[in-house]
Amino acid sequence: MQRIDYLDGLRGVAAVIVVVHHVACLLCPALFFGLEPGVSASWQTTFAASPLSIVINGRSAVYVFFALSGFVIAASADRTRRTLPGNVCARVIRLGLPASASVILAGGLALSGWMFPRAMLELMGNHSWLADQHPDPTLARWLPQIFGAYVLTRKSEFNPVLWTMQMELVGSVAIYVLFALFREAALRIVACLTIAVLVMATRTEPFPYLCFCGGALLYLRCDRLTALPPAAGTL
Repeated sequence: MQRIDYLDGLRGVAAVIVVVHHVACLLCPALFFGLEPGVSASWQTTFAASPLSIVINGRSAVYVFFALSGFVIAASADRTRRTLPGNVCARVIRLGLPASASVILAGGLALSGWMFPRAMLELMGNHSWLADQHPDPTLARWLPQIFGAYVLTRKSEFNPVLWTMQMELVGSVAIYVLFALFREAALRIVACLTIAVLVMATRTEPFPYLCFCGGALLYLRCDRLTALPPAAGTL
Protein backbone atom coordinates (compact mmCIF):
# COMPACT_ATOMS: atom_id res chain seq x y z
CA MET A 1 0.00 0.00 0.00
CA GLN A 2 1.33 3.38 -1.01
CA ARG A 3 2.08 5.70 1.90
CA ILE A 4 -0.27 8.64 2.33
CA ASP A 5 1.73 11.80 2.99
CA TYR A 6 -1.19 13.50 4.75
CA LEU A 7 -1.28 10.82 7.45
CA ASP A 8 2.48 10.77 7.88
CA GLY A 9 2.36 14.54 8.38
CA LEU A 10 -0.47 14.17 10.88
CA ARG A 11 1.59 11.62 12.82
CA GLY A 12 4.49 14.07 12.96
CA VAL A 13 2.28 16.92 14.21
CA ALA A 14 0.78 14.67 16.88
CA ALA A 15 4.25 13.58 18.03
CA VAL A 16 5.37 17.20 18.40
CA ILE A 17 2.23 18.04 20.41
CA VAL A 18 2.88 15.10 22.77
CA VAL A 19 6.45 16.31 23.39
CA VAL A 20 5.30 19.91 23.98
CA HIS A 21 2.54 18.64 26.28
CA HIS A 22 4.99 16.77 28.50
CA VAL A 23 7.37 19.72 28.70
CA ALA A 24 4.54 22.16 29.46
CA CYS A 25 2.96 19.91 32.12
CA LEU A 26 6.32 19.43 33.81
CA LEU A 27 7.49 23.05 33.81
CA CYS A 28 4.15 24.89 33.98
CA PRO A 29 1.27 22.52 34.85
CA ALA A 30 -1.27 25.36 35.02
CA LEU A 31 -1.02 25.73 31.23
CA PHE A 32 -2.82 22.41 30.85
CA PHE A 33 -4.48 21.60 34.17
CA GLY A 34 -5.41 25.11 35.26
CA LEU A 35 -5.25 25.95 38.97
CA GLU A 36 -7.05 24.67 42.04
CA PRO A 37 -10.44 26.25 42.87
CA GLY A 38 -10.09 29.45 44.85
CA VAL A 39 -6.70 30.36 43.37
CA SER A 40 -6.60 33.65 41.49
CA ALA A 41 -6.85 33.18 37.74
CA SER A 42 -3.88 33.94 35.54
CA TRP A 43 -3.03 33.91 31.85
CA GLN A 44 -2.09 30.23 32.24
CA THR A 45 -5.55 29.27 33.46
CA THR A 46 -7.14 31.37 30.71
CA PHE A 47 -5.00 29.55 28.16
CA ALA A 48 -5.87 26.15 29.66
CA ALA A 49 -9.61 26.88 29.31
CA SER A 50 -9.34 28.22 25.76
CA PRO A 51 -9.39 26.38 22.40
CA LEU A 52 -5.71 27.34 22.02
CA SER A 53 -4.83 24.66 24.56
CA ILE A 54 -5.19 22.10 21.75
CA VAL A 55 -1.60 22.89 20.74
CA ILE A 56 -0.35 21.30 23.99
CA ASN A 57 -3.15 18.78 24.53
CA GLY A 58 -1.18 15.55 24.47
CA ARG A 59 -4.23 13.38 25.15
CA SER A 60 -5.93 14.62 21.98
CA ALA A 61 -2.72 13.84 20.07
CA VAL A 62 -2.75 10.32 21.55
CA TYR A 63 -6.27 9.89 20.18
CA VAL A 64 -4.87 10.79 16.76
CA PHE A 65 -2.34 7.97 17.20
CA PHE A 66 -5.19 5.57 18.07
CA ALA A 67 -6.99 6.54 14.87
CA LEU A 68 -3.81 6.08 12.85
CA SER A 69 -3.33 2.67 14.49
CA GLY A 70 -6.86 1.74 13.43
CA PHE A 71 -6.04 2.75 9.85
CA VAL A 72 -2.75 0.84 9.76
CA ILE A 73 -4.15 -2.30 11.41
CA ALA A 74 -7.12 -2.30 9.04
CA ALA A 75 -4.72 -2.12 6.08
CA SER A 76 -2.65 -4.94 7.59
CA ALA A 77 -5.73 -7.10 8.23
CA ASP A 78 -6.98 -6.50 4.69
CA ARG A 79 -3.73 -7.26 2.88
CA THR A 80 -1.83 -9.76 5.03
CA ARG A 81 -1.45 -13.42 4.15
CA ARG A 82 -1.06 -14.45 7.78
CA THR A 83 -3.76 -16.21 9.76
CA LEU A 84 -5.70 -14.44 12.50
CA PRO A 85 -3.54 -15.98 15.29
CA GLY A 86 -0.44 -15.00 13.32
CA ASN A 87 -1.63 -11.38 13.04
CA VAL A 88 -2.42 -11.21 16.75
CA CYS A 89 0.96 -12.68 17.73
CA ALA A 90 2.76 -10.27 15.41
CA ARG A 91 0.92 -7.32 16.98
CA VAL A 92 1.72 -8.48 20.51
CA ILE A 93 5.41 -8.66 19.59
CA ARG A 94 5.32 -5.32 17.78
CA LEU A 95 3.83 -3.56 20.81
CA GLY A 96 5.54 -5.57 23.53
CA LEU A 97 9.18 -5.40 22.48
CA PRO A 98 9.64 -1.59 22.53
CA ALA A 99 7.36 -1.19 25.57
CA SER A 100 9.22 -3.80 27.60
CA ALA A 101 12.56 -2.40 26.41
CA SER A 102 11.58 0.97 27.91
CA VAL A 103 10.71 -0.75 31.20
CA ILE A 104 14.05 -2.58 31.19
CA LEU A 105 15.93 0.68 30.61
CA ALA A 106 14.04 2.73 33.22
CA GLY A 107 13.99 -0.07 35.78
CA GLY A 108 17.65 -0.80 35.28
CA LEU A 109 18.54 2.83 35.89
CA ALA A 110 16.33 2.99 38.99
CA LEU A 111 17.63 -0.23 40.54
CA SER A 112 21.25 0.63 39.77
CA GLY A 113 21.01 3.96 41.57
CA TRP A 114 21.19 6.18 38.50
CA MET A 115 17.64 7.42 39.07
CA PHE A 116 16.23 8.68 42.35
CA PRO A 117 12.43 8.04 42.56
CA ARG A 118 12.18 8.99 46.25
CA ALA A 119 13.92 12.34 45.71
CA MET A 120 11.74 12.99 42.66
CA LEU A 121 8.57 12.33 44.64
CA GLU A 122 9.71 14.67 47.41
CA LEU A 123 10.57 17.37 44.89
CA MET A 124 7.41 17.14 42.77
CA GLY A 125 4.97 16.54 45.60
CA ASN A 126 1.53 15.38 44.45
CA HIS A 127 2.12 15.78 40.72
CA SER A 128 -0.43 13.62 38.89
CA TRP A 129 2.27 12.00 36.75
CA LEU A 130 3.80 10.43 39.84
CA ALA A 131 0.60 8.87 41.17
CA ASP A 132 1.78 5.34 40.37
CA GLN A 133 5.46 5.92 41.14
CA HIS A 134 6.92 3.91 44.01
CA PRO A 135 9.72 5.57 45.97
CA ASP A 136 11.73 2.35 46.22
CA PRO A 137 11.57 0.24 43.03
CA THR A 138 12.35 -3.43 43.55
CA LEU A 139 13.14 -6.40 41.33
CA ALA A 140 9.83 -8.02 42.36
CA ARG A 141 7.88 -5.08 40.88
CA TRP A 142 10.20 -4.70 37.89
CA LEU A 143 9.98 -8.24 36.47
CA PRO A 144 6.16 -8.37 35.99
CA GLN A 145 6.36 -5.07 34.13
CA ILE A 146 9.03 -6.43 31.79
CA PHE A 147 6.70 -9.30 30.88
CA GLY A 148 3.73 -7.08 30.13
CA ALA A 149 1.85 -6.52 33.39
CA TYR A 150 1.19 -2.95 32.18
CA VAL A 151 -1.25 -4.36 29.60
CA LEU A 152 -3.47 -5.75 32.36
CA THR A 153 -3.17 -2.88 34.84
CA ARG A 154 -2.75 0.08 32.47
CA LYS A 155 -0.10 1.29 34.90
CA SER A 156 3.68 1.18 35.07
CA GLU A 157 5.80 2.81 37.73
CA PHE A 158 8.78 2.55 35.38
CA ASN A 159 7.12 4.07 32.28
CA PRO A 160 3.71 5.67 33.02
CA VAL A 161 2.93 6.33 29.33
CA LEU A 162 2.36 2.59 28.86
CA TRP A 163 -1.26 3.18 29.94
CA THR A 164 -2.03 3.16 26.20
CA MET A 165 -0.84 -0.40 25.58
CA GLN A 166 -4.01 -2.15 26.73
CA MET A 167 -6.16 -0.10 24.38
CA GLU A 168 -3.67 -0.49 21.53
CA LEU A 169 -3.78 -4.26 21.88
CA VAL A 170 -7.55 -4.58 22.36
CA GLY A 171 -8.29 -2.22 19.45
CA SER A 172 -5.83 -3.99 17.15
CA VAL A 173 -7.12 -7.48 17.95
CA ALA A 174 -10.72 -6.32 17.50
CA ILE A 175 -9.96 -5.05 13.98
CA TYR A 176 -8.12 -8.25 13.05
CA VAL A 177 -11.09 -10.33 14.24
CA LEU A 178 -13.62 -8.09 12.50
CA PHE A 179 -11.77 -8.22 9.17
CA ALA A 180 -11.37 -12.00 9.47
CA LEU A 181 -15.11 -12.44 10.02
CA PHE A 182 -16.26 -10.08 7.28
CA ARG A 183 -14.70 -10.00 3.83
CA GLU A 184 -16.96 -7.48 2.10
CA ALA A 185 -16.12 -3.81 2.61
CA ALA A 186 -19.78 -2.92 3.18
CA LEU A 187 -20.10 -5.48 5.96
CA ARG A 188 -16.88 -4.24 7.57
CA ILE A 189 -18.21 -0.68 7.53
CA VAL A 190 -21.48 -1.78 9.16
CA ALA A 191 -19.55 -3.79 11.75
CA CYS A 192 -17.28 -0.81 12.60
CA LEU A 193 -20.27 1.49 12.97
CA THR A 194 -22.08 -1.09 15.13
CA ILE A 195 -19.07 -1.43 17.43
CA ALA A 196 -18.79 2.37 17.66
CA VAL A 197 -22.44 2.62 18.73
CA LEU A 198 -21.98 -0.16 21.31
CA VAL A 199 -18.87 1.53 22.69
CA MET A 200 -20.76 4.80 23.09
CA ALA A 201 -23.74 3.03 24.64
CA THR A 202 -21.64 1.20 27.23
CA ARG A 203 -19.28 4.14 27.76
CA THR A 204 -16.35 1.73 27.77
CA GLU A 205 -13.32 3.98 27.30
CA PRO A 206 -15.19 5.58 24.39
CA PHE A 207 -12.61 7.85 22.80
CA PRO A 208 -9.72 5.42 22.20
CA TYR A 209 -11.94 2.69 20.76
CA LEU A 210 -13.98 5.16 18.75
CA CYS A 211 -10.69 6.35 17.29
CA PHE A 212 -9.83 2.79 16.29
CA CYS A 213 -13.22 2.45 14.61
CA GLY A 214 -12.70 5.79 12.88
CA GLY A 215 -9.26 4.75 11.63
CA ALA A 216 -10.63 1.48 10.24
CA LEU A 217 -13.46 3.33 8.52
CA LEU A 218 -10.94 5.78 7.10
CA TYR A 219 -9.00 2.89 5.58
CA LEU A 220 -12.19 1.39 4.12
CA ARG A 221 -12.81 4.71 2.37
CA CYS A 222 -9.17 5.48 1.59
CA ASP A 223 -9.95 5.61 -2.12
CA ARG A 224 -11.69 8.91 -1.35
CA LEU A 225 -8.76 10.04 0.79
CA THR A 226 -6.10 9.47 -1.87
CA ALA A 227 -8.22 11.40 -4.36
CA LEU A 228 -7.70 14.62 -2.42
CA PRO A 229 -5.50 17.22 -4.11
CA PRO A 230 -1.94 17.73 -2.76
CA ALA A 231 -2.96 21.11 -1.33
CA ALA A 232 -5.19 19.26 1.16
CA GLY A 233 -2.08 18.39 3.11
CA THR A 234 -1.77 22.02 4.23
CA LEU A 235 -5.25 22.11 5.81
